[in-house]
Amino acid sequence: MKRKLSATRSVQHVVLLAIFLSAHTLLPIAAHADAVDEYWEYLSVHLCTTALPEDCLEQTSYTATRSDGTRVVVDDVYKYVKADVPESDAPVHPHFLLTYMRKLREAYRADISFESDLYNQIDYLLQFAETRNGALVWENRYGYAQGMEQLEYAAFLMSAAEVFGDQGNWRSARGISLRALELTQALENVVGVQSGGVRSATFDCGAITARKRPCYWFHSRGLSVDAVGERTVLNQHLHVVRDILQTYQTLDKARAHVHPAIDVDAEIARLQSHAIAGLYQLAFSAGNTVEQPNRPPNIRQFMEFHENATTSQGNPIDFYWSFYEFDMANQVGKQIAKRNTCHYHTHVLSVLWNTRLLLEENSDFFYQFDDSWRLNEAISALFATADRNDDTGAIYQFALSENSSAIKVRRYGCPCDPWESKSGSSGCTDPDADLQAGYHALYW
Repeated sequence: MKRKLSATRSVQHVVLLAIFLSAHTLLPIAAHADAVDEYWEYLSVHLCTTALPEDCLEQTSYTATRSDGTRVVVDDVYKYVKADVPESDAPVHPHFLLTYMRKLREAYRADISFESDLYNQIDYLLQFAETRNGALVWENRYGYAQGMEQLEYAAFLMSAAEVFGDQGNWRSARGISLRALELTQALENVVGVQSGGVRSATFDCGAITARKRPCYWFHSRGLSVDAVGERTVLNQHLHVVRDILQTYQTLDKARAHVHPAIDVDAEIARLQSHAIAGLYQLAFSAGNTVEQPNRPPNIRQFMEFHENATTSQGNPIDFYWSFYEFDMANQVGKQIAKRNTCHYHTHVLSVLWNTRLLLEENSDFFYQFDDSWRLNEAISALFATADRNDDTGAIYQFALSENSSAIKVRRYGCPCDPWESKSGSSGCTDPDADLQAGYHALYW
């Protein structure tokens, strides 16, 4: 995938950013809402400065090897500088660069002059990936790949390939589509040190015995977290499932642009099977037990019950809160820092709801394939008010808890109102009106 580099592009970045900042001292941001202005505005706000020395974007360079073997220094790329994470422990933070990458992709969609910027930024990130057992993976310093980064970038790269193709750059589109599917190969491998895998051990799951099929967990804790071993984090497992769906949906739309070696229909079937396995794991697995310590948890094992918990008004109330992750070795759910625990309870509801919407709003696509009825079976079971054993539904109970100010304040001293989440290290977002309305329409 050889691309011609502009020797002045780095200087242009500085000049254009300066022009943008100058203009925006006089004009409101709302007047510059197109994709190119949104890109420059995002960069101006998140660029590392003396006042913002960390958790920011820092311009850097790398040595690129082009397809003809030529090695060139590229200056106009950005890395994410993460607070309290030494570069020696995590030299790259793909997850925290993703919003920037999406802004850059949309700028390129609107203006072809961003072509080399997007290509080089993708190439820069992939410099840090390793090939393990057929999978292209980023690993933490312990040698573990992380499901969330793998699949969010598979989805992103497939969407970038589509844009490159739409802009007439067939060569880059084909090469990037191959890299996207190489990232998804991590789904084929069992998690382990330098295994190139993010998948747990496989067990059979099903609503009834006759409908059982393989299911498994997608392990992830995030490259930017210094975490050892296989981690069973609920929101990140849900991210993987949603991003698998988005990856093969975009693959189908980008058929004309992807590499001719890709068997699109076979890849869609492969990826659909993984999405079903992830949803079945939550909805229908028997869950983690002392007798089966390697079997991952089901959704009910993330229900943290609080009986007769006293609210700030002094009224006792029963409720369920979502555990952040599950300790399979000890068969217990675990929480993290209080503020983050509050955030991820809301976030779990958000990711799962968006997965439901993705399937509903694109039902003609997702439900046309063999076995696709299983997607609907699993998602319906997860949102049921009671499960197949007539026990109360986990997501239903999480939504009830999220909907109550008294519960939200009581549990962990959550500072945000219902249907709000944290924003960075402080402050709360505005309530997610669509999320709230969706759950209200479903349950109340």
